[in-house]
Parts: sequence; structure tokens; C-alpha cells
Amino acid sequence: MNNLNPEIVEFLHKNNKKMIIEKASNKELELLKDANFKQNIRASLDHDAIAHILKRHGVNSVNVKNGEIPVTNEDIANYRYIINNADAIIRTLDKYDKEAITAFKQINGYAVVVEQAINKKNELALKTMYKNNGSYKNNEVYKAFSSTSLDADAKVRHRLSSYSGAEKNNT
Repeated sequence: MNNLNPEIVEFLHKNNKKMIIEKASNKELELLKDANFKQNIRASLDHDAIAHILKRHGVNSVNVKNGEIPVTNEDIANYRYIINNADAIIRTLDKYDKEAITAFKQINGYAVVVEQAINKKNELALKTMYKNNGSYKNNEVYKAFSSTSLDADAKVRHRLSSYSGAEKNNT
């Protein structure tokens, strides 16, 4: 059981700190079984992830103004609970083609999505977290994955649905 709470999340955010939360779960280890990690894989949280989540998905974010449910420090403090009790957890490639694990949890009519990046320090670092109305089964990443074989080696390239379909315009 981790000792993360909203006050610690706020401390990490304001003081540019990082924290190792706990060892990766058995499901996460299963998804990463062919990755070449030299030692125990641990879950970590740092100020960059907290800042990103609050800026993109927090109370005053553009995404929330466009209808997304806000993510709070309390939600971030509970991110390992979401992962450890996920309705679905999949291995993916993020928009930068880096390995990631994305977890989906249905709570009170909305979907919580948590993405962790796999870094070179044997860590699953929290990358982003957001909430959408409706079922997690309607999430772009989940739909793309569920149309492939559901095994630990399946990888899906994705752009997070929290980007609201915005594409870079090079003209």
C-alpha cells in the first residue's frame, strides 16, 4: 500500500520533487515481461507529471472548460489505486513512440485514464491522467487496442483522446 496523499502530491508539485511510490503490480510486470529491465520496476511520480496533469486536465484547464471532468490532487494521489484496480490495462506506444502502459477504470459514469511512461531508470513514471464522461470502452486508445490481439506483447500507437482530436497544422 502506498502512502501517497493530496498533501504529498502538492508538496512534490511545488518543490520540484519526485517520489518512488511502490513496486510495479503483477499485471504491469506481466505486460512488461519482454522489456529489458535490469532490476525491480517501480512506480514513480514527479512534479513534471503533476504539473502536466493539472495544466491539461485540472480545474482551470481548457479540456475541463470543454467538458472534461477535472483531475485533482486527490485523484493523482489515488492513481495507483486506479491502476491496481483497473477495468483494463494495456501496453501501448505513446505519441512519441515510447513504451507506455495505459489503465482504464470506470467510476460513477465516467472513465478515468492513467498513462505511465517506461523510463530508463526501471520506473513506470506517471505521465498523464484524465477523466472522460461515458464508458472507457469508447476511449480512442481502448478501442484501438481492443481491435488487436489482447496479449501482453500487443502495442498500439495512439494520441490521447484528451487532445480532443486537434492536429498540428503545418500550413
